[in-house]
Amino acid sequence: MRLFFAELGKIWTWKSVGVVALIIAVTYVTVVFPTLTKGSLMEPDPQYGPYQHQMFERYGDTLEPDELADFDIPGKLAQAEADVEAVMAAEPLFAKYGVTTIRGWVEFFSSGGALGRLAASSSQSPSDSTQSDWSPEERRALDDEQAMTAALYGDPHHVVKGGSPGGTIVGFSQEYGADGLATSPLWRYQQLSSVWQRYGEVDQQVEHFFKRGLPVVDERLAAFNDHKFNLIRPDLTTGFTGYMFMIGAMVVLCAMVLVAPVTARDNARGLRALQYSSSSGRRIVGTQLLADTLSCAVLAVVVSIAASLVFVAGTGTWEYWSAHISDIGGFDFWMYNMTFGWYVVLICAMVVLFGVLMGALGFAVSLASSSMATMMTSAAAVAVGLAVIGAACVAKATSSGNFVFEQIFRSAVPLPELICPAVITVGVAVLAWALIRREARADR
Repeated sequence: MRLFFAELGKIWTWKSVGVVALIIAVTYVTVVFPTLTKGSLMEPDPQYGPYQHQMFERYGDTLEPDELADFDIPGKLAQAEADVEAVMAAEPLFAKYGVTTIRGWVEFFSSGGALGRLAASSSQSPSDSTQSDWSPEERRALDDEQAMTAALYGDPHHVVKGGSPGGTIVGFSQEYGADGLATSPLWRYQQLSSVWQRYGEVDQQVEHFFKRGLPVVDERLAAFNDHKFNLIRPDLTTGFTGYMFMIGAMVVLCAMVLVAPVTARDNARGLRALQYSSSSGRRIVGTQLLADTLSCAVLAVVVSIAASLVFVAGTGTWEYWSAHISDIGGFDFWMYNMTFGWYVVLICAMVVLFGVLMGALGFAVSLASSSMATMMTSAAAVAVGLAVIGAACVAKATSSGNFVFEQIFRSAVPLPELICPAVITVGVAVLAWALIRREARADR
């Protein structure tokens, strides 16, 4: 035991702790935290707006059919549509182009808008000219289109992000009033339409997006019928895994910096030959491996728990801790109906596992390296490879959009994002056992 604590002391020096703390601080402040603060979870749900949260607060984490009727999404949609058409009636530009309804606006915009109509009546397509060559009519048409869009989205400070006479891209920021609803009637209409598609027409949406003959997805969709009215925020799981795969990559890097140099330093100082001069000294390899993996496990547990607490506190998503996550959000299907709290535990466990794997592999690389330069090069390559695998497994884990599940196993194997780390763990364990056995007989 004294030898074990001595090896821990060699790992946890003030210098190594300072370097790891510096890496964590710099990476979190410059990369991870800006991603979190600029993410959609810091604002009302971009897909459903405040309506999903209103239902969650009123009805809990599951929406029953009578509760769906009570919330009256069709009535709210009709009111939002009337508000949009009132804006159109008050703005003469809409009458100029014959747009009086939301459907008319969709058709108008899909046909190229004001610029498209001008092009249809012109002998030369406006898209064939540069912006500096636009005619006064083209510029007026562009101004009309932007004014109409600004009126519908209720944002007088709109910014043109890019455009050509053939089509304009206009960016708007969503603004919310004191009642929590979007100030733009068109935003409200679009958000309510998304809510209705998700809860009022969920069967049609599932059939349209996900019935593609994918074995595991189809199997899980059959089970989804029992919990298709979950009121979990749809971007919560995506946002959390996107955040945690960066944390996982950071943990792997810190694990490499923490443990990899220790054994290589012993080799460089000639301590390995002294250690191997007795049979009891040869058993130090197992002790060192245990100290390395335990150190990386402690590091990963502390970092992942701290990062998770910052996430749920910073995004205000504590209330979803007991909500079940099985959901369809965008084009992804979250297939397993665990609670968000258990999902956080699962993702943190994956991060810890990859940190421990880096500790074991870092020790093996360090033991086999003849110099510090060789060790750092080899350990960095292992860390990058492990971080890439970890990111692929963690991002959107347990969803149909996970890279390992969708792209590598073609949705034919359940939970390959969990199976792959398990297989790697078995391989690393066999490698560690073989390494200890070899070192017990090595000539020095």
